[in-house]
Amino acid sequence: MKSTAFLVLAHADPQHCSRLVRALLKDAEAHVFLHVDMKSKHDFSAVFRIDPARVRLVPNRHEVSWGGFSMVQATLATMRAALSSPVAFDYLVLLSGMDYPIRHPIELREYLRSTPHRQHINRVNVRDSTEHYLEKVQHYDFRDAWLPCRTLDRVVRRSASLALRSIRRKVPDGMLCTGSQWWAMTAACARYVVAFAERDTQYARLFRHVLPADEFYFHTVIENSRFRAEAAPILPYQGRGMWRTANLHVIHPSLSRIYVADHFDELMTSGRFFVRKVTSAVSGPLLDQIDATLNL
Repeated sequence: MKSTAFLVLAHADPQHCSRLVRALLKDAEAHVFLHVDMKSKHDFSAVFRIDPARVRLVPNRHEVSWGGFSMVQATLATMRAALSSPVAFDYLVLLSGMDYPIRHPIELREYLRSTPHRQHINRVNVRDSTEHYLEKVQHYDFRDAWLPCRTLDRVVRRSASLALRSIRRKVPDGMLCTGSQWWAMTAACARYVVAFAERDTQYARLFRHVLPADEFYFHTVIENSRFRAEAAPILPYQGRGMWRTANLHVIHPSLSRIYVADHFDELMTSGRFFVRKVTSAVSGPLLDQIDATLNL
C-alpha cells in the first residue's frame, strides 16, 4: 500500500496546525507525526482528536532552538516515530507547522512515486560557496540552549560565538552539502539516515555548531551514501539563500513573508506542493480559497 508519513515540526499556532493536519489527511492513506517543541506553551491537544488513529504525537520531544542541532534531533525523533509505526510507509515528507498544501495530498503521493528521482532533497556543494556556506562550517555558532535563564543564555552563547570567531575549524574530507530544510525521502532512505545518526560522531560533532544545522546534516549524509544516486544531481551554486534549493515548497526569498489572499494566483501557478509560511491570524482567506479549489 502506498502510504505517506507527514512529519510536522510545530511550536506555535495550534489552530493552523489543526487545519494543516485536516488537509493532509484528505489523502486516506496519509498519517501525521507531530513533533511539538518541548518549550512550547501552546495546547495542541485538538490536533490529535482529529483522527487519533492517524495523528500521533512524537514521544521523544526536544526543546528546539532555531538553527540549532536540536532541530536535527527533533527531525530524527520524528523520523524514528514514523519508521517504528506498524504502518509501512513508503515516503516520509518533512513539513513545518506553518505550511499548507497548494496541491492535493493525493496528487503529491502520486508525484513522489512517479518522478525519476526518488529522494527529494536538493543539495549544493558547500565548497562552491567559500564566501558563505563554507565559512559557516568553519566557524562555531552556538544555538542550542546552555542555561535555564533564556536572557542570560543568549548573552553567554553569543559571547562564546564571538570569542571563537577567529578560530577556523578543520573541514573533514568528503562532500559537504547544504540545502533546504524541507524534504521528502523514501522510508528506505530514512532508515539509512536514522541508522547512520545512531553511529555517527563526525557529522554530529561538525554540524552541532553550524548555523543552521538541519540545512547541512541530512544533505551531507545522503550525498555520502548510496542514496545520492536516487536524488537529483547537486545543483550549481547561484548565491546565498536556501529558498533556491526548495524541493516541494514555495518559499519567499525573504524567508519572512506570510502569504495571504493576494498571493493566491502566484501560489497556485507555482507548480509546487506546499506554501511556507501561513498563519491562522492573517492567512485564513487564502486558505479558504485553496480549500475550495482543491476540495480540501
